[in-house]
Amino acid sequence: MPKALTYISAAALLAIAGAAYTADSPEPTREQVRATAMLEGKTAGEAQNCVQTRDLNGSLVADEGTILYPVNTRLVYRTQIEPACPFLTDDRQIVTRTNSTQICEGDQFEVVDVQYGTEYGLCNFGAFVPFRAAGD
Repeated sequence: MPKALTYISAAALLAIAGAAYTADSPEPTREQVRATAMLEGKTAGEAQNCVQTRDLNGSLVADEGTILYPVNTRLVYRTQIEPACPFLTDDRQIVTRTNSTQICEGDQFEVVDVQYGTEYGLCNFGAFVPFRAAGD
C-alpha cells in the first residue's frame, strides 16, 4: 500500500501543539518541549518501515504515543505508537528484542522501570518518519 508523502514544518508542528494548550490545559511536559525543539527547523519526509539501530543516538519519549530517535542534529526519526502505550513515560526504558540490525514498524518493545525491575507490558512501533534539516 503506497504511503502518502507528508511534509510539515516544525513551525507547523509548534502551531498545532500550541493550539492544543489552552488556559485550562496542562502545560506541556519537559519532554514535549524537548521534542518540539528537536524537530524545530526540520521537515517531515516519507515514512519508512524500518531504521538501522546503529544510526540511532538515543531516544526521547515525548508522550505515550510518540518516540523520537535522533541520528544527529540534522536528522530525527519520529514513530507514533498506535494505539498509544499508556505506561510509556520518560522515566521508563524501552527494551527492544530483535535478531536484526534494525527496528521496524510493527516490532514490539517492552516498557521497563529498570530501577525497580518492573515490566509494564508490550507496545508496537509505528512507521518511522524522518525529519530533516533544510538542505539535507
